[in-house]
Amino acid sequence: MALQAKDNYFDIGSTGKPPRFNKDNFALWKTRMELFLSGADPQIPHFLERGPHVPTQTVLAVPSANGQPGIPARELEKPVIEWNDEDRCLVSIDTKARSLIAMSLPDDVFHSVCHLRSVKEIWNTLCVQYEGTEVLMESRKIFLETYTTCLTMSKDIKTLTLSELYVPHVSAPSSLVTITELESSDSDISESDPDFNESLAFLTRTFKKPRKRTIIGSKWIFRNKLDEIGTIIRNKARLVAQGYRQEEGIDYDETFAPVARVEAIRLFLAYATHMNFKVFQMDIKNAFLNGKLNEEVYVAQPPGFVDPKFPDHVYKLNKALYGLKQAPRTWYDTLSTFLLYKGFEHGKIDSTLFLKKYPKHIILVQIYVDDIIFGSTNPKLCEKFELLMKTEYKMSMMGELTYYLGLQIKQS
Repeated sequence: MALQAKDNYFDIGSTGKPPRFNKDNFALWKTRMELFLSGADPQIPHFLERGPHVPTQTVLAVPSANGQPGIPARELEKPVIEWNDEDRCLVSIDTKARSLIAMSLPDDVFHSVCHLRSVKEIWNTLCVQYEGTEVLMESRKIFLETYTTCLTMSKDIKTLTLSELYVPHVSAPSSLVTITELESSDSDISESDPDFNESLAFLTRTFKKPRKRTIIGSKWIFRNKLDEIGTIIRNKARLVAQGYRQEEGIDYDETFAPVARVEAIRLFLAYATHMNFKVFQMDIKNAFLNGKLNEEVYVAQPPGFVDPKFPDHVYKLNKALYGLKQAPRTWYDTLSTFLLYKGFEHGKIDSTLFLKKYPKHIILVQIYVDDIIFGSTNPKLCEKFELLMKTEYKMSMMGELTYYLGLQIKQS
């Protein structure tokens, strides 16, 4: 009993002992840890917010002489041997804060942050992994509000309540028909039918019911999106069609979609370096869902979202769904048609490269499935392209290219 009491006391924190890390209730641990660190040293919260103290010294400017350009004044990092007492004190505070946080972490969590060199980096990494950033919080709001069948959220799905998980909206680009109706005759639904539901009239009466169509299943896929150092920056839940049940010639015809080779990406980056312009990256929300289908495709209601009033209904898709064999092709056709309409040209060799020439400048756009990178010799053309894409698609990420297809890019 004494040992159990000691463990419980350690859980809530004690003098000299930080509160034990709690994955299941990170917010509570964070609050306790902030109080503990403030009590250990009042300056630690400053380090959590602004980062570590770096001892520097000012090198005076060198005036120009004999036609040689001068050197402006600048700040340089001090060697350790030249640190004064104040520098040593401030550096030791950051080290102390790192050790206190490390004491509270279990082995698996400690190994994920032990390579970080400041308490601010450790603190922010833990917050991103177990709490979420503002961008991830916004993604969770979008998950709860949108009507699409591709869902994105910011936290572990286990933390959402049943009311949050249930989306009572009917997807806008879908149509509902019953499985029994698909196997029946070709006669249209009659509104005089006593079992006819007025709320589904506009969904079911506008097309004839085909005979013996394959009903494609669907499932939820849960994934983690990582950054260049392997830190989890986003958790995703995506509804994916079971494309292996599709029949060629019935559920799909053409599936080939051009994909850029890694060599083409490297040439793109090499050209950008040669021409000295920045490369930007954009991520289109639910890119494949923008592709328009030419075939009639029917999918079952997703697991966990079956309408209790109409359990035998299925969806007729007007747009592609992740997992369909033709989804990459339809997305590429939709995007390329849009870019060509806006004055871009295909690359002569690489069909995933688009370019638009101006009298003195050029803008290049490279597509890799649902990722887009672009750059221009005129920064204003990049801003113009960003606005152009935002008018047509919803963007979830936009900024300078730093990590792409396993390549880490540093731009200056």
